[in-house]
Parts: sequence; structure tokens; C-alpha cells
Amino acid sequence: DFSPSGAVVVDPFLGSGTTLVVAERLERIGIGIELNSDYLTLCKNRITKAKKQRIKNKMMESFK
Repeated sequence: DFSPSGAVVVDPFLGSGTTLVVAERLERIGIGIELNSDYLTLCKNRITKAKKQRIKNKMMESFK
């Protein structure tokens, strides 16, 4: 890994939020900046989905 879990990742050109989705999957703290508000709902949905998936994966790991 290039950064430890809990590290902060900043994306000044957020767009659809891919950087923050990957940050969530890798247990990093993501900060995104986007001037176009049209991307806001898309980003929120993608990050929420990634967060739920990460929690689900952690729960499944605990049963192994």
C-alpha cells in the first residue's frame, strides 16, 4: 500500500467520485471538491454504496 488505513485522500476535481469510492474501499478518508453540483447526487450514491459494501465485506470476514 502507498498509504496507511485512515490516511486522507484529496481529490480537487471529484467528478463522478471514483477516487472517493476507492478511498472508501481501502479504508481511507476521502475529501472531494467539485464545482459542478450536478455530480453531487451521483457521488453520494456511489460512496454510500461503497461504504455499505465495505461494511458487508467486513461482516462476512468475521464469519470465516
